[in-house]
Amino acid sequence: MKSSIKTRTLILLCVVLFTVLTSVFLLAHTAEHDCIGDGCPVCTVIAACLQNLKNFGKAAALAFALFSVFAAVLGNGRTEKQPFFRFTPISLKVKLTD
Repeated sequence: MKSSIKTRTLILLCVVLFTVLTSVFLLAHTAEHDCIGDGCPVCTVIAACLQNLKNFGKAAALAFALFSVFAAVLGNGRTEKQPFFRFTPISLKVKLTD
């Protein structure tokens, strides 16, 4: 079960990385193209690549925010509760005499 999840995660990571790198390289390659005006197919592809990069940036920011929240809420990993007062006379075994 866990290896299947790890495999799926690795495949998804590779697909996202391939998409981002392809978009970046395509933008760099076609940045100085001869535009034919309205309806230019190269400009359409550039717009799609830019949208992919924007969506990836938003998804990465959302994933980081969710991870931060889950780490803050669930990341303690403690099973026992810590007392409110850590050191009391009883826990220090202090003899209280008049």
